[in-house]
Amino acid sequence: MPDIQLNQVEFESLAAEILSAGQLLRFRAKGGSMSPFIRNGDIIEVLPDTGSPIRRGDVVLCRQLSGKLFAHRVIRTYQTGDSQKLIVQGDALSHPDGEIESGQVLGRVISVEHNSKKLSVDTYGQRLFSHLWITTAPVSQKTYHLLVRMKDLLGIGGRL
Repeated sequence: MPDIQLNQVEFESLAAEILSAGQLLRFRAKGGSMSPFIRNGDIIEVLPDTGSPIRRGDVVLCRQLSGKLFAHRVIRTYQTGDSQKLIVQGDALSHPDGEIESGQVLGRVISVEHNSKKLSVDTYGQRLFSHLWITTAPVSQKTYHLLVRMKDLLGIGGRL
């Protein structure tokens, strides 16, 4: 299927419309904030939010107060009254994005496709990986970036 090029505003509008209609959203990731789990150019599949509690380790597509959409990992959840609050962070970022309301979540990432290989997100292995990543993120991120720099310096091809 050919890619359709949209600007950011068009994509955000279309994504919100597709997910609010209860449909699966499939799109090509831009940026490296979720590397190495989601890389620039990977295909992401998102199911609409069903209102079920969001768990630590979930990767959610959410809307910032500015309106911009992004897919980041939930690193912490907590309740305030009848509202669920989330702290989300990109896997490659050193700091969380801040607190968001569960109502800002449009959907949950269910799979990532890289080089025609599809990886389901909600498996035991992936949930274990996400918990380990969250726990070791400060060390993991530094180690990952060091390995990428070493690979580049040594002229080794391919992705980590």
